[in-house]
Amino acid sequence: MNFLRWALIAAISGGFLLLSVSNWTIVPFVMPDGEPMAIALPVLLGVAFIAGWLPTWAWAVATRPRRPRAGAVANPLPKVARGPEPAPGTAGLCDQAQPTIVPPAGA
Repeated sequence: MNFLRWALIAAISGGFLLLSVSNWTIVPFVMPDGEPMAIALPVLLGVAFIAGWLPTWAWAVATRPRRPRAGAVANPLPKVARGPEPAPGTAGLCDQAQPTIVPPAGA
């Protein structure tokens, strides 16, 4: 799974690199304070991606449940006491279980 994650990151990075090389143009951008600025299109796209990804990632990390892994349980559950083993030949049925006789169809 870790290999798949890195392969996907490498493919996305390669695609962004190809997009950057083929679209390296200067575009006008107005800053929030009103100042105009000339920025390369790939830089603007990268900043926009980071601005959208970073808060989402931070929220996901902050709300991730904090629980120990399956092998590192601090207080395991106590063993449950069981009743006596069933007698041989009863196939584990309780005392009140009775077989039901169903007549054949059409009889």
